[in-house]
Amino acid sequence: MLMEVVDNMRLKAADALTGAMESANSIRFAVAFASADGLDKLSSKTTGILRKGGSAEFLVGLDLRVTEPSALWQIYKWSKKYKGASLYCLAEPEKAALYHPKLYLVEAKQRILCLVGSSNLTAGGLERNLEINVLLSFPQDSEPASDLQAAYTRMKFHPMRVVPNEEFLRLYQELWERARVSAERHVDANAASELCAAAGKLPRPKANRRDLGGWLAMVFDALPEGEFSNQDIYEHEQAFCARYPENQNIRAKIRQQLQLLRDLELIEHVGPGRWRKR
Repeated sequence: MLMEVVDNMRLKAADALTGAMESANSIRFAVAFASADGLDKLSSKTTGILRKGGSAEFLVGLDLRVTEPSALWQIYKWSKKYKGASLYCLAEPEKAALYHPKLYLVEAKQRILCLVGSSNLTAGGLERNLEINVLLSFPQDSEPASDLQAAYTRMKFHPMRVVPNEEFLRLYQELWERARVSAERHVDANAASELCAAAGKLPRPKANRRDLGGWLAMVFDALPEGEFSNQDIYEHEQAFCARYPENQNIRAKIRQQLQLLRDLELIEHVGPGRWRKR
């Protein structure tokens, strides 16, 4: 593992990310807040990845204050132009503290680079503010990389995560502009309720094999069709151990992955220690 501190003094988060994205084929960002000027810092590298057939996912929180509609519109336009671009939102402004990540995953050359810390996808977070982040680099098949991918996956399929459409983005823009001229320190409860109600009518992202990496992918690929038991998956224990030799709790890890696959609605729990592949 390689680690570097990114504090916007000695090294700016924008420079760390653009450097990591230079040879990337995939980026996955989960942030509480996004702004147009922050997105612009990474725009050329992002479109470069997309033009080469790579992927770019953005999980963005909607707080009706900091996250700018213009940033959402830009990502949405990418999603219409490029097959690999995706925008997913979490609209829960009444409980904004529940969604507060700053996780940037960059996949390149059999490695996963991760910037995690305090920087949002804003110009302040990426360049101007005094922040504390760490830039980590792991082999793609390492267990820390697997755990990071699983953390991202859990955020992507949060129960409040939605796939926005143009109507929803227009509503967010209207409510955001109204909040901008308000003297209130907190988000208006009626606006928050209206946004959440609109979000409740939107589709949620559905998990598939492409969303899985590391441990999750390995366990999923070992699942038989139809109904199976924990013991059926334990039979792969030796192969799993060969993949992750430092893990001394293989069976517990298997059970953890089965529970997450259940949460992703890829399998269902049918009884004690028994499951069924959907």
